[in-house]
Amino acid sequence: MGVCLTAPEKSIQFPGPLQLNPLLRDYAISLAKSFKELNLEDGTVSFQGNNWRGHVDSSVVDGTWIRFRKMQSSAPTLESLPTRLSEASQRFLLDQRHSTGGLILISGPTGSGKSTTAAATVVSRLMEFSGYAHTVEEPVEHPLNGWHGQGYCTQTQVRENGSGCWEKALQGVLRSQAVGTPSMLFIGEIREDGAAREALRAAGNGFLVITTSFASDVATAVQSFSDRIEKGQIEMFSQLLRGLLFQRLENKLLQVQLLEKTLVVQQRISQGNYSGINEEAQRQANARLYASTPTTIAAASGGRPVTGSIGGFRLP
Repeated sequence: MGVCLTAPEKSIQFPGPLQLNPLLRDYAISLAKSFKELNLEDGTVSFQGNNWRGHVDSSVVDGTWIRFRKMQSSAPTLESLPTRLSEASQRFLLDQRHSTGGLILISGPTGSGKSTTAAATVVSRLMEFSGYAHTVEEPVEHPLNGWHGQGYCTQTQVRENGSGCWEKALQGVLRSQAVGTPSMLFIGEIREDGAAREALRAAGNGFLVITTSFASDVATAVQSFSDRIEKGQIEMFSQLLRGLLFQRLENKLLQVQLLEKTLVVQQRISQGNYSGINEEAQRQANARLYASTPTTIAAASGGRPVTGSIGGFRLP
């Protein structure tokens, strides 16, 4: 819903748009006042048992508006995602070997559910392996703070009051790392070069770092992170990257491509051959497809080479 602070009678609700129901007006105005007290342009507020994400828009000609979107009341898990990830993707995200540290990128276009997948990964790993997780977000999008099984998550929101705020927030997390406990760090999005460098340092210090980024394909996701770190850190990045999930919506259906770390991936990153990473991602997808349904594919092809697309992946 949209609440107009200067003229509450203009407030609207969705689906619609419709003029805000008068019975909801007092609730909406109180919600808006609570949000304004946070002194945030974009953020979340818990109000009367519900979590809301709000954004202040002061550029509208008829006054200041706050756009609200109701958030989930419970934290997502990999099991509860609206579109179930493939078994291969779930195995990768829940691989216990990642608990020793490293970096997982979850990338894709805007609105493809990257943050939900990342949050679900954090919660599911805490429930599976226990441990301690920190989040650094702006704004907070899912209610992760608290216990998840035997694991605990501390959720923090960055107040963007100048350059370097993300880097400082991440430095604070590194100083408070729990000793002898599997630790995760969820970064809502890498927005600063300094934040990328600190994220890589955290991955090297034993944190499993999970972060999201905007990208148009697997290769650009890897390259965009490489572009934010120093040249001397590229080799470190190639070694610490555990893998990447690239997801996008096609005709309202979620399509996910998984890139797992291999020697080929490591070499491509070290050499700056990012186009070759797309080729390796496709090779891995084809290999999984052949491994999962070899009999079906062979029977359908009559023993001939298979081409085309199955399950959203192109076959050679």
